Amino acid sequence: MLNRIDGRQELDIVNMLIRALSDEMARQQTDNAASDSPDTIPTEIEEALYELRIRKLLISAIIDSDRGVARTSVVERRRTKRTVM
Repeated sequence: MLNRIDGRQELDIVNMLIRALSDEMARQQTDNAASDSPDTIPTEIEEALYELRIRKLLISAIIDSDRGVARTSVVERRRTKRTVM
C-alpha cells in the first residue's frame, strides 16, 4: 500500500505526465491542422494517456480510502470517549 506522502508524490508525477501528453497531443493536432495533413495522433500517445488516467484514478482511490479509515478510527474514539464520560 502507498503511504499518504508517497501517494501524493506519485499522484503529482502522474498529473505532470498527463499534462505533458495532453499538451503534446494538442500540439500535434495544431501542426496537423496547419499542414492540412490527416488528423493522426500516434496510438501510443493515446494509449499512454489512457493508462495514466486509470493509474490516477487508482492512486486517488487508495489515498481516499486511507483517509476514510483514519477518519473512522478518530470518530470511533470520540464516540467511546463520550460514552465513558
